[in-house]
Amino acid sequence: MGGQSGTALKVAGRHADVFELAPGSINEVRQLMERVRGAAAEHGRASKLRFALPVRIHQGVSTTGHKAVDVSGPPAQVALSLLAYAGLGIDEFMIVGVDTPREIATAGRETIALLRNSLARRETEEFQPGAFASRTRPETRAVG
Repeated sequence: MGGQSGTALKVAGRHADVFELAPGSINEVRQLMERVRGAAAEHGRASKLRFALPVRIHQGVSTTGHKAVDVSGPPAQVALSLLAYAGLGIDEFMIVGVDTPREIATAGRETIALLRNSLARRETEEFQPGAFASRTRPETRAVG
């Protein structure tokens, strides 16, 4: 489900499993996600809602007029751009503009692999409760 009207957000908050976000800057997407989560929270569903973002990946100069976030550049740069959106809590990227077998292979082998590895690394670096409990504390002595 998608949309930005009050009615669309109310319906999404009550019924949607996945909400398709409108393309925009990081701040615009964050604000829309907050509005949708707020609508879902009214029905006890804020944690059950996932987000999808349409993304157009291409090499070279950015173009406009697509109903997708437009990212361009080498695979590492594209992955970094997508990582910023993933950090907001976006679960799915709907890739458009990748049409030829070569483009599909490059996106999957390079860009998506870099993004997946970065997300996995980010998850393992997060603090886990009790992760340091087995470490002993250094002895302290009173100096006097």
